[in-house]
Amino acid sequence: MKKSIPAFTIAIVITALFAVASARLLRAQSQAQPSGQSNPKFAPFVYDVVSIKPSSNGRGSPSQSSADGVSMRNFSVQMLIQRAYGVQDFQVDGASGWISSEKFDVEAKMDDAVAAAFGKLGTDDKILARQLMLQAILADRFKLQVHRETRQIPVFFLEVAKKGLKVHEAKPGDTYANGIKTPNGQKLGPVSVMFSMTPQGETMQAQGVPISMLLSHLMTMRLGRPIQDKTGLTGNYDFTLTWSPETAMPASVPDGSGVPTASDPAGASIFTALKEQLGLELVPAKGEVEFIVIEHVDRATAN
Repeated sequence: MKKSIPAFTIAIVITALFAVASARLLRAQSQAQPSGQSNPKFAPFVYDVVSIKPSSNGRGSPSQSSADGVSMRNFSVQMLIQRAYGVQDFQVDGASGWISSEKFDVEAKMDDAVAAAFGKLGTDDKILARQLMLQAILADRFKLQVHRETRQIPVFFLEVAKKGLKVHEAKPGDTYANGIKTPNGQKLGPVSVMFSMTPQGETMQAQGVPISMLLSHLMTMRLGRPIQDKTGLTGNYDFTLTWSPETAMPASVPDGSGVPTASDPAGASIFTALKEQLGLELVPAKGEVEFIVIEHVDRATAN
C-alpha cells in the first residue's frame, strides 16, 4: 500500500554556500588520512577542550559547527567514524555491537589562536581539518585504531547517457530572473538547490551547481550500491529532476539483482528520471571502494 502524501508541497531549500560546500565535501573526503598519519599542513589544528558524555535524551539533531568548535548530539561511534573519514555506513567494517548502538554527545572547542588560524583556511581545507581533528578525538578518547582497504564491489557509475547530456551549463553572471522560488515566492540566489515533495513525486531543482552536488544527493538515497562519478563534467549546471521515491531499493551493497530498468507505474524511477530528464544514467559496474577497517576501539571515559 502506498503512503498517503498530503496534496501540498513540502520544500527544503539549500542555498549557495551550503550547496557548494556539500559538493566540495565529496572532493575533500578522499584526501583525509587515517589517524596516526601526520599531515604537517594541518598539525596545528587540534581541539583544546573536548567533552564526551553518554547521550541521555535519545534524540538526535544535526551536528552544529561554529567558528571555533563543533557540537554533535546522539552520535554513535560508527557515526563519528563516518564523519571523521568521510565514508558511508557500509564502508565501516567492524562497526557492530555497542559501536553502532551506544550514543554519545560530543562537544569540542579550539583555543583562540587555533580558531583564528582555522578561520583563514579555504572551504576545502576547513572540511579536511575538521575531519582530521575528529580523527584525533577518536584516537585519543576512544583509542580507535583503523586501517584503510580498497575493495572491488558492485557500484553504479554515473555516466552521460548515449543520447547526450540534457542539463544546461550555467554561465558566469547568470541572474535567473525566472529561477527557483520558494513556495512563498522568495527568489533564491544564483547558486541554490531546492527539494520538494508532492503526490506526484520528489523534485530537485538546481541552479549553478556542480554534478557532485547531484551525486551527493543520490548517495543519500536507498539505491543499493555506492555511486562513482564517471561523467567527466567539471562545470556548474542548472537542472530539474522529478522521480518517484516508491522505486528506492534497500540501503545495502547487493549482488546487483533487482536494479530497476523501467518506469514504475506510480512515476519515473530515479534511474529512468536521470536518463530521460538529465541525460545521465546509473550503470551497474564493479568499482574500487575504500573501506575503514576497525582494528581496536574502546568506550570513551565520560567527562
